Amino acid sequence: MAKQVVDFSRDETQQIVHLEVIGQFTVQDQEADSDKVKSYIAMNGNAMLYPYLRAIISIVTSIDRPDTTILPTLNFKTTVEELTSEKNEDCK
Repeated sequence: MAKQVVDFSRDETQQIVHLEVIGQFTVQDQEADSDKVKSYIAMNGNAMLYPYLRAIISIVTSIDRPDTTILPTLNFKTTVEELTSEKNEDCK
């Protein structure tokens, strides 16, 4: 399972947003290593969900105001690698 959560507020437009998007994924390879599956889903699952989250935020924030909020694109591979590296360093 992958989960995306966005919380933000914009004082100038009086917008407050809390959005959670959860994806349920099934891995067909029964012999796959549990850690590899978790890493794969953390990277690819979130990368698959994020465009939907961006679209929802854009649509909802554009309904009542002309200044739409557009979330930036993200590189999940880099983020997961950085988090994994930090976690490994903390374990030493």
